[in-house]
Amino acid sequence: MTETLFAFGLGDKVVAVGDYDQFPPEVKTKPRVGGLINPNIEKIIEMHPDLVITYGTQDVLRGRLQSVGIRIFPFVHGNVEQTLDYMLDLGRVVGAEARAQGLGRLGRLGQHR
Repeated sequence: MTETLFAFGLGDKVVAVGDYDQFPPEVKTKPRVGGLINPNIEKIIEMHPDLVITYGTQDVLRGRLQSVGIRIFPFVHGNVEQTLDYMLDLGRVVGAEARAQGLGRLGRLGQHR
């Protein structure tokens, strides 16, 4: 979802990324906060983010962030349609709904080829 946030034009709002994020190249300048199975919860909390995108299986991370009042947005992999719907939901949450709709239309066009 890091790439999605950058595609929405919000790269300057991304304060940290996961250990395995590689794209776009701008993520290389962002602090790393762990991966799927080893998130650095304390480091994330210290950054005071407005929103943290979590993966569906990260129950401990979600619970800890919620306990300190950090808003989360959970993501779970699905098929293409589900991923496009998730992008639209994320766009609404981060104030990039129009950009998300444009990218969603492009994705749906690609499905019909």
